[in-house]
Amino acid sequence: NRVTDQFLCIFVNSICATMRKHVSIQLAGMAFMLSYGLYADRSSISWSTPLIPLSEDRFDVDNFNYTPSAVESYFMNNLVSLGFDTHGKENADTCHSVFLNESSPFYEYAKSYISELDEYNSIIRDFRPVLGMTDLRFEKQKTLRFNYGESNNRNLASFVCDNIRPTSDQIRAIFSKSGFLSRSSSMGFMEPLLPVARHPKICHNLRANILNMGYLIHDFQHICMHSLTSHSKLVFVDMGASLDFHGRFSPNAYIYNIYKTFGFVFDHIYAYEVTPKEAPKVYELVPEDLLSSWHWINVGVDASPYSKNNPFNLLLSKFTRKDDFVVVKLDIDTPHIELPLAHQLRDNAKLAELVDQFYFEYHVHQKELVGSWGPNVRGNVKDAMELMGELRKKGVAAHFWV
Repeated sequence: NRVTDQFLCIFVNSICATMRKHVSIQLAGMAFMLSYGLYADRSSISWSTPLIPLSEDRFDVDNFNYTPSAVESYFMNNLVSLGFDTHGKENADTCHSVFLNESSPFYEYAKSYISELDEYNSIIRDFRPVLGMTDLRFEKQKTLRFNYGESNNRNLASFVCDNIRPTSDQIRAIFSKSGFLSRSSSMGFMEPLLPVARHPKICHNLRANILNMGYLIHDFQHICMHSLTSHSKLVFVDMGASLDFHGRFSPNAYIYNIYKTFGFVFDHIYAYEVTPKEAPKVYELVPEDLLSSWHWINVGVDASPYSKNNPFNLLLSKFTRKDDFVVVKLDIDTPHIELPLAHQLRDNAKLAELVDQFYFEYHVHQKELVGSWGPNVRGNVKDAMELMGELRKKGVAAHFWV
């Protein structure tokens, strides 16, 4: 209303006057945010999620570190004794290692973890950008127009990132009872690597939860602060980019949309798919908001380091900036191609430095999932856990895919 608008104008002008007297640059930056966009559309503000101060718990991004949770360390240290180094066609029973084993030291914590995942996903589903943000980079650009030095720019940029829900502090609180979360200095909190390689609810109802992606945890606030700049390019490489839906659900659509919801808008999506598709059908299936960034490559990927069809060669030649944000998904149901590609990511230091998030469906001899995979399996659960753990230690936030 008019009275409120007049109050805001007086408030903003008074803070700007303070800025001219060099009393508080950061308050001036807050005034800029108020005048530039925060109250541009007051109807879009969610008052149920108030702004909170920047968390003091920050990682030193110049010295990368990865801290696995206690449950992840437990599995990594006991892969053999728990029977995950199966041979031949023997399939490992992963659910009985914790989620169905009352004698496990983590059994009660595992039950809490399932409930915590439900709470976390409820917040993710209900999230609406506080500032009506569509692209975090654009919001950061607006804050950085006051160029008062790197330190103050960082504080202004945090004003944008700290409005993402759940915040890092909220994620920590949600999972405080189980303590299951792992974390890295660049990507923040993430789900632990578990032998079940899916949502743990598959241990109770496989059919209903085989495509349940609610086990994936992304610390978008932390990523916004530490791995995204106002000039970052956002790239998604999708190997196995089937546009088919499983009923009404598409895992690929899910992952595109969750990044978009939190202000990570991809400039390029390189979609590789070996199954021939007619161009009009592809055009029809691609969401309209992705058309400008969608690169449909209807050929199979090649693991040869020298092949034009090896997507990693594209990344290494076209996207060389460390502050670009790169996401890779690998799920082509062909182990003799998938595994060499995953190993290239692990063994190539430049590539590992470039890729931020990696989603991989590692097809191994696992009792719960081998029925869905059929004959397209290779290796065991121990192999899968060790590979994903090695990737995380090298700075790649590796997640099991569905």
